[in-house]
Amino acid sequence: MNQSETVIPIAIRKLKKVHMRLPPSHLFDEPLGCSGNRRYFALYWSRADQAPVLNDGFFESVGVPDTYRVWRYEPAVIAALAGYNIGDAAITADHWLLVDRKSRELYIGKVWDVLAALDFQKSET
Repeated sequence: MNQSETVIPIAIRKLKKVHMRLPPSHLFDEPLGCSGNRRYFALYWSRADQAPVLNDGFFESVGVPDTYRVWRYEPAVIAALAGYNIGDAAITADHWLLVDRKSRELYIGKVWDVLAALDFQKSET
């Protein structure tokens, strides 16, 4: 196991850990449209694209809306994300989610704080 698989970026300390279990990668990341093998990716809803956007710090891509909606409107997810604005049809996101693909943990924070956490991946390549 190399160091990048065990070290958590210090920038994540500014984010709030969301206490809920993420579905396994083959049921969430892949159907959502997340490809590649980077450990972290950010997720939010784009009002302009009317779709989820995935950002791994290197690339930003539009995800699969139906997969996102099925997950986002689960009662447990609604409750866990209450009070945060990750975007919707009428509102631009103030917060982004950060998915740790290795630990299957989810974090939330202001856009610039999530982008700072993603910058860690750039230094590891």
